[in-house]
Amino acid sequence: MGLRLLATSFLVGLVGLSTSPAGAQPLAGDPSSQNMIGMGVNVRHFGYDISLWREHAISKIGQQKKSPLLNTLLLSGTPGKFRNFQSISLGIIKDPREIKVMNERLPGSKPFVIEKINHSICAHIAAGKVYVISERQSRSDLGLQITVAGQIPLNYSWPLYIWLYQPAPLTDGYVPVAYDPKVHNVALVGGNARYSAGFADGYITPGIGASVSFAAEWGSYRNASNRLSVGLSADKFVKNLPIWHRSEMNRNFFPALFVTFAAGFESKSKSTKRP
Repeated sequence: MGLRLLATSFLVGLVGLSTSPAGAQPLAGDPSSQNMIGMGVNVRHFGYDISLWREHAISKIGQQKKSPLLNTLLLSGTPGKFRNFQSISLGIIKDPREIKVMNERLPGSKPFVIEKINHSICAHIAAGKVYVISERQSRSDLGLQITVAGQIPLNYSWPLYIWLYQPAPLTDGYVPVAYDPKVHNVALVGGNARYSAGFADGYITPGIGASVSFAAEWGSYRNASNRLSVGLSADKFVKNLPIWHRSEMNRNFFPALFVTFAAGFESKSKSTKRP
């Protein structure tokens, strides 16, 4: 809940600024900024995350050492079509097979997932290139672009704690324990304990991945915009993530179709000129 509230608060502020009536609009033909920073919320079928991203123009040929590779990336010396892209994100991995149940016979019981034994949060560090299909040069324009990026996912897993009911004369109640379906009778599970319980006992599993997305950009200001992206991503970890008690249910490859809503602002740049 805390992660969702943080995402909502930031996006409401960003969208409010980028879609409010503009006090000073750029003239038609005034090129939009190619140096942007922003924040986004990414939703996948196996989880969601919050990201911070940066997009900036590749320097012109005259400002760098010329090379055949650079000429190719810049479309034979035409700058502006390609931009650099970097991002860092943090979110949760939630298996689509999770189904919450509740022991209605236990007093004060809460929902929990049978056989789920670990929490998982995942950070992504990504870098890539943006290809600009159409540039947004005024508030009435719609910008289109394609982003291709490589990424390094770092997953952190730690034990999931439950409230275990212990019947006893006059002293019955719940105690928090790390869930082990082999030991704990599911009929005595009264729900999940606090999310952070056992966090210090976790470990990191690294991996490698990639993503490609198509984005539409709009907004009332040249230097503040909204973006909606759809794309495909795939992460492969060095070993199976221990989400479930039964090892055959765990996996290390996570392909996904995702949707991202982001809002960004122009960042300061020596090459950016303002009237």
